[in-house]
Amino acid sequence: MNVTMDKSWIDMPRNTAKYLDGLNKFLDFAFENRSINGAIRCPCPKCHCNKWETRDVVHDHLICKQFPKNYKVWIWHGEAYETMASRNTGATVEPLQNENPVLSLINDAFGINRLHDVEPDINEGPYEFVDNMPNEENEEIGDLCLCGVTDKAMTMILELLKDAFEYANIPNSFYEAKKVIYKLGLNYTKIDVCLRNCMLYWGEDENLEICKHCKKSIWKPKGANGKKKLPAKVLRYFPLKPRLQRLFMCPKTAKSMRWHVLNSNLDGFLRHPRDAKAWRSFDQLYPEFALEPRNVRLGLATDGFNPYRRMSNSYSKKMSGNNIDVYLQPLIKELNELWTEGVETYDSSLKELFRMRAVLMWTISDFPGLSTLSGWNTYTGYACPTCNFDTFPCRLRCSKKWYFMGHRRFLERGHKFRLMKKHFDGTIEERDAPKLLFGSEILKQLDDINVTFESNLESNIKGKRNREEDGPKQWKKKSIFFNLPYWKDNLLRHNLDIMHIEKNICDNVLYTLLKDDKSKDHLQARQDLKAMGIKEGLWPDENGKYLPLLFTMTREQRKIFLTTLKNVKMPDGYSSNISRCIDDQNTKISGLKSHDCHILMQHLLPLAIRYVLPDSVTAVLVEFFSFFKELCCKRLNILDLDKLQHRILLALCHLEILLPPSFFTVMVHLTRHLVEEVKLGGPVYYRWMYPIERMLGHLKSFVRNRAQPEGSISEVYLAEETLNFYSLYEEVESRSNRSRRVDDRPNDNETSQIIYPQLGRPTRNRRLSATQLEKIVSKEFADWFLHRVTNPDITDVVPNEIKYLARGPMAIARRYTAYNINGYKFRTMGQDEGLKTQNNGVFLTSSTSCVASKVDANLRLANLPYYGKLEDIIELNYYGFLKVILFRCKWADTTRPRGFRKDAWQFTSVNCSHCIHTGEREEDDPYIEASQVQMVYYVDDEVNKGWSVVVHMMPRDLYDTGEVGEDITFESESYHEQDLSNLFTNEIETITLIRMICLVVHLTKSSLVEYHFLTLVQVVMPPKAKRLKTFIPPLVPNQQPHIPSKAPTQEPHIPLMAPSHIFLLWILLKSHIFLLWLLLNSHIFLLWLLLNS
Repeated sequence: MNVTMDKSWIDMPRNTAKYLDGLNKFLDFAFENRSINGAIRCPCPKCHCNKWETRDVVHDHLICKQFPKNYKVWIWHGEAYETMASRNTGATVEPLQNENPVLSLINDAFGINRLHDVEPDINEGPYEFVDNMPNEENEEIGDLCLCGVTDKAMTMILELLKDAFEYANIPNSFYEAKKVIYKLGLNYTKIDVCLRNCMLYWGEDENLEICKHCKKSIWKPKGANGKKKLPAKVLRYFPLKPRLQRLFMCPKTAKSMRWHVLNSNLDGFLRHPRDAKAWRSFDQLYPEFALEPRNVRLGLATDGFNPYRRMSNSYSKKMSGNNIDVYLQPLIKELNELWTEGVETYDSSLKELFRMRAVLMWTISDFPGLSTLSGWNTYTGYACPTCNFDTFPCRLRCSKKWYFMGHRRFLERGHKFRLMKKHFDGTIEERDAPKLLFGSEILKQLDDINVTFESNLESNIKGKRNREEDGPKQWKKKSIFFNLPYWKDNLLRHNLDIMHIEKNICDNVLYTLLKDDKSKDHLQARQDLKAMGIKEGLWPDENGKYLPLLFTMTREQRKIFLTTLKNVKMPDGYSSNISRCIDDQNTKISGLKSHDCHILMQHLLPLAIRYVLPDSVTAVLVEFFSFFKELCCKRLNILDLDKLQHRILLALCHLEILLPPSFFTVMVHLTRHLVEEVKLGGPVYYRWMYPIERMLGHLKSFVRNRAQPEGSISEVYLAEETLNFYSLYEEVESRSNRSRRVDDRPNDNETSQIIYPQLGRPTRNRRLSATQLEKIVSKEFADWFLHRVTNPDITDVVPNEIKYLARGPMAIARRYTAYNINGYKFRTMGQDEGLKTQNNGVFLTSSTSCVASKVDANLRLANLPYYGKLEDIIELNYYGFLKVILFRCKWADTTRPRGFRKDAWQFTSVNCSHCIHTGEREEDDPYIEASQVQMVYYVDDEVNKGWSVVVHMMPRDLYDTGEVGEDITFESESYHEQDLSNLFTNEIETITLIRMICLVVHLTKSSLVEYHFLTLVQVVMPPKAKRLKTFIPPLVPNQQPHIPSKAPTQEPHIPLMAPSHIFLLWILLKSHIFLLWLLLNSHIFLLWLLLNS
């Protein structure tokens, strides 16, 4: 109701007649418009419109305490905002301010602060609880623990405070304080479980004490002292509905729940699951769900972990397996309720009630977890859930493992690899790629599956089972998720976790390269080749000896490989210290975590293998690793995904040629399906296990009572959840609102404006070169700019920012050793000395004038890359009005081959010892504005000394959300795509599969002897030739050879005998002639000649 009323009485003293008359008119107005059951909200400073009182009580409250002076628009008592706005009297329109953030928390938690059109019934709901809550402005709900203090210590602190402040409303114990928190909806439910995971004692079975399936008791066996009965197993379930409601009830998070609709972008890039096919397909199938943008889409993550942080301690020796569906029953019931009925929720951003619904889009887990949730058996020859039954299971006879090759079937018809038998699995590939099955087709396969959750009562029967009679079943159960009515319509139900796929593949590659005990190239693998009748040259002989693969490295090469990895210094927070895992003496690497493998595969391994493996092998591995790097981008072009799919297929087929079948575990095969899942689900960083693993690692730190780890984790998690909720209303640091690792936010009390002046142009009557122009601008622009700005004709219209800028900075500047900007933490070279990390690498792309060629002398603008190292950080102060941060850098000469080059695999290398200038002269320009720079790090090249390979990186917390007006200027290094189409020809006999390292000695023009590694080109050598390797001494690249004392003055034509070396050996194999160069000691060779003469 919009009624003009005189409210000047609010500012009058309470004992005046005008105040009393105005109060009575206010009560008349309020009870006429907004009374419920004879009560209205009391606006006194004590009640803050949170309590409903009768007319007499409200009158007494407003007599005892002054009517709130800032409550000029009576929105809680029947007056709309338009009443005051229509007067246009200049008065400030302010709603009643709640000064206590704790009361705001309570209001949002119980939905008390709602508009007049959605008033609740005071006789229903949780509002009675508010009467027992503290109401004073400075009174707290209870003490929150921020530093991990134990429950007993908190109780002692509360008792001390209660003794010190006798009349304060302080809980008697920490247990009572937690009971108050529980009333806010921050709690969990305990449900008893059968000891054998058969059933839950809940719902209709809540009062049972004996399992209906296995007849086991619900209780633990009684001890000698006959204590209280304790359940054998307990499920602690955290309800989903109140936690989703709180996301909308809090103003700081309510608007973000509609972000995916408010900031939609249809430019063809995948940035978020909303841009992918599964999200949009669900919207088309269920348009009524998509109409409400506040409906929630969920993902379910599962993983197992050891609560004691030690893998040697076994806590739960047997997983639940199929019976995990027993534990998921409460969640499935709540999800069904959220889908069919929804729950009434208050949106504090829009100030309205709505019915919130929720849907489960997919699950995220490792591969064994996928088997447990979906019911698909991942331990058989049909382990791939995407290929389903449309595959042919293959098992290695000697290795006794399943292998998954056959990637030629995914290539286009007519591809040359389909006809090549000898170097694949010995067959011609005529199959097409398997079809992706929908949920309805999966349900048809599950029609005959009938699995109960009761335990196998015959599991104690000992003896070896007959595999022929009781073979493994592919479908172990019908997943409980199919109880959700929409689950069959989800295009992507169970995600393949790229984190664990990378970890397994990285282990396979590393162990095979280093000839570790876990290598995939071993005697049994070679015997499998013989049993399959393929790759004859790789077969072992009767003594179990076999020739090395192209992947095989000598001990010296392994040392070079590991030294490259060990000497890498990466930016702070970018990765763990990988050098701790490397044993360069024994040429082994161990103890790698999942993220270590992620960094190795995408960044370091391609750099380390360049000079220790043949070019063909390096090209295949670089292409294979580049696939994962491009797949893990935060923004993907949908049009490029088909090309990426073809690249990984070619890489897998080339690996099948070069490696034995034992290498191709199911994890290697799953890489073929990753691109399809990106099209369905969006970028992988929304669907991988890294955040889940970090969360589980955090939960492990909660264990204090090692006898009851589950209860300990639950209680501390609940306390942390309360703290996070509380931090949304009061400035309390928690995991949800603490500063980022690299906090590059500007200070609020400092001016952060930076102005970029416009450079002048050369005049028509004078032609200057680019170098001359840059020198003139560098020397004269500052004076010209000051003279221009101080011109009396324009000085009145020039902004103050320009005047301060033209005046120049103060003579005294500040220097820093570290600076956070653009999501990076930069440190100077001096600060990085002695550290295990490097944060001084800088990169910039600059538009530079240059000459196109010798023929075309016209100047053209080109974007040239510049790489350098940070030497100093300087802050210029423009008399307190502006502050500009400059980086002084040591720039490598990227304009000449002496300082910049790219190798055959498109890796960029720089030589920082050759700088583009010294930075000491006046015309040098070593400075760069801090906001324009990006961070890189350098990996030393162990073969080409003085050179370093550049590795680009993206800020950890930068996400391209595609919002309108968002400018993402960060550049990533181009992906090292390799051309594998012509790597091997159709002539099968010419493909190299073995690597023999031979020594060649030749005389150069300077009469110096050099050593080189050669790889035999042609078909593989027979087993007899392997004995030659015993004569090959170990060598290191660039090793200085022995120089003859008397070098010949003239270059010989084709010398067959060096002064101290004799070598010539011809071998005839299968009508092919090979030339091998061997180094023999001249004295031994002459002795052999004398004996035979």
